[in-house]
Amino acid sequence: MILAIFIFAAIVMYLWNMVLVPVLGVGLVTYWQAMGILVLAKILFGGKGKHGYGKHHCCGYGHKHYYKHRWKEKFENLSDEEKEKMKGFFGKFKDESRAE
Repeated sequence: MILAIFIFAAIVMYLWNMVLVPVLGVGLVTYWQAMGILVLAKILFGGKGKHGYGKHHCCGYGHKHYYKHRWKEKFENLSDEEKEKMKGFFGKFKDESRAE
């Protein structure tokens, strides 16, 4: 795994220097700069990996589905009194958004 990351950084450096420099006129990058680009890309686009918020591990859906499913489960486990409180609380937000 670690070896693959170092090899991938070398590939990023090679592709950057062979493609982006002639096409876009950007500067050359060193090996460690390529490693930094990988880390930055992981932070910006990678989420938390296989089981993080970006990908739901059971269904393959995104985080929107995951949180909707999670809240649905929590709501189903509430007592009837707690459900009515929640409906009243979220109903206030619906009324405020329509008033504007």
